[in-house]
Amino acid sequence: MKISPKFCRTQNAISIFFTGLMLTIGGFMFQQDSSADDSSKFTYAAISFTPDSQKLVFNRSKSNRSDRSYIHILDLKTKVLSYYQSPVNQSWYAAKFSPSGKQVVFVMAPRVPGTLPKEDKNQLYPDWGNAQIAIMDADGRNVRLLTNTSGYKMAPNFSWSGKKVIFTQGEMRAPGSKSIAAGLDAYEIDLESGNIQQLTDFRFFQMGRPSYLPGDEQFVVFADGPSKIPGVARGDNPAYWRNAEKKYNNSQVYVFNARSGSQELEPLFSQLFNAGDPVVDAKGNLYFMASDGRTLRHYQSMKDGVLRNYLFLSSSSQFRGLTLQPRYSEVAPDGSHLAVVTGSRNPSDYSGIFLLDFATDRWEEIHVPVEARLINP
Repeated sequence: MKISPKFCRTQNAISIFFTGLMLTIGGFMFQQDSSADDSSKFTYAAISFTPDSQKLVFNRSKSNRSDRSYIHILDLKTKVLSYYQSPVNQSWYAAKFSPSGKQVVFVMAPRVPGTLPKEDKNQLYPDWGNAQIAIMDADGRNVRLLTNTSGYKMAPNFSWSGKKVIFTQGEMRAPGSKSIAAGLDAYEIDLESGNIQQLTDFRFFQMGRPSYLPGDEQFVVFADGPSKIPGVARGDNPAYWRNAEKKYNNSQVYVFNARSGSQELEPLFSQLFNAGDPVVDAKGNLYFMASDGRTLRHYQSMKDGVLRNYLFLSSSSQFRGLTLQPRYSEVAPDGSHLAVVTGSRNPSDYSGIFLLDFATDRWEEIHVPVEARLINP
C-alpha cells in the first residue's frame, strides 16, 4: 500500500483525575476541591471535541496517582464544565463522542489496592493491564463493555459512520520502564456484531490514538519503534529501523488500510523532520507537528495536497515564560481549531489547554473552571 504525502498528522493519549468536596448548588451537583481556587491546580489529558466542535472533552486530575479519574466536558461558549462520575472501583478516561453525539466510547480501568513499592496499599490505583474499552450514552447511562480481555488498551475512537470503534492494545511493561506498555497495535470493534479484528501487526513501542479517514476504509496514527517488520529477521530490526528513520527523516505518521490484511511501514511527510501526532477532521484534512529542519510547527495537510503551517504553541510570544510541552492534541471536526494539552513530564512543565484558531493563526489558553456539574447523578 503506497500513500502519496498529501496528508499530515497529530496525536492523543491518557490521564488520571481529582476528587473533591461535593456541593449542591441551584439543584445541580458540583464537585470542588476546597484547597484549589484556579484550574492551574490540575493536570489535563486525553483531549477531544464533541461532534459539533463546540465543546472540549478531556480528563482532569491532581498530581496524586491515586486520585479518582473523571471525564470532563467544557462548553467553549458558556464555559460551563460538567463531568461523568465513575464508580469508586473504576477509572474512566480518554473519552470520544460518536459522530451523532449520542454515545461516548472510553477506556475503563479497574482500581485496585497499591502493589508497587511507592504505592499506598490502602489506596486504589488504576490497573492499566486489565483496562477495557467501554461505551455509554451521552447522559452517562447504559454503560457496557466492548472488550473483556486482559492487556493494556488505550485511545478509542469512533469511525465517521459511527458503526466501528478503533483502539490500541499492547502488553504492560515492568514497573519502572520508560513506557507503561509496548507491543502496540491497532484493533477494530464492529459495534453491530461485537467482533474484534486486529488491523496491524507491527508491535510498536509507541502508538497514539488512531483516527479514521472519511469512508472508514483508512486510518491515520502516530506510531514508533516496530519490533515486528515483515521480511526482516527480529535480530536485524534495530539496524533496519535506524536506516528507515534516516530515509524518512524520523517521520512517525502512518496511514493504514483498515480493510487490507497487508500493511506497509511507509510513513508520510518525510519531506519534513520528526513528523508526528496526526489527527483528522470530518473532511479528511490531516493535522500534525513537524520540523522544517529549523523550527517545529503545526501543519495542516489538505485533501487537495496543499500543505499549510502554523505557529508552534511554545514559539508564541503570548506565552513567554511558560514551559509548554504538547502531550495530547485533537482537531475540531469542522477543522476550525486545534486543541492541545500541555503536560507535566517535568516539574517545570505547565499543564493547560490551548486552542489554535486556524483562521487567525493565534493561540488562546482555555481557563477551565474549578467547579463542575455532575452529568450522571
